[in-house]
Amino acid sequence: MRDVSSDEELAAFLDARLDEAQRDAEAMEHDRDWDDDYRSCLAARIGTMADKGYAEADCNCGLAERKARALREVEAKRAILSRYERGTAGDLPEWKAGRELIEAGLAILLAVLRDLAAIDRDHPDYRPEWKP
Repeated sequence: MRDVSSDEELAAFLDARLDEAQRDAEAMEHDRDWDDDYRSCLAARIGTMADKGYAEADCNCGLAERKARALREVEAKRAILSRYERGTAGDLPEWKAGRELIEAGLAILLAVLRDLAAIDRDHPDYRPEWKP
C-alpha cells in the first residue's frame, strides 16, 4: 500500500520546483558581457555599439528559444503532475478503464513524478523515499 501523504508531499515538492523553474525562465535576460561589447548579445549591447540600433530581433544569444523551451518544459511537467493529481482525485473521465487499470496508470505516473523529482535531489526538501 502506498503512502498517500508522501505522494502528496512529492506532488507539492514538484509544484514548488516548477514554480521556481517558471520564475527563472521568465526572468531570463540576454547574454551580457559588460567587459566586451562585441561578445554581448546584439540586443543587449551598450556603449560603443548601442547607437547601432540593434533590437530584440537582432538577438544572437538564443534567449527567445531558450526561454520558450524552458517555459514549455514547465508546462509539460505541470500537465504530468496535473494528470496524476486529477487521477488520484478520480477526475480523469478520459481514462475509460476499470479501477485496476487506472491504479496501474497512476502507479506509472507516480514513478514518472519520482523521476522528475530526482532532478532536484540536491534540494533540501527532497526526501530519500522519493528516489526512483
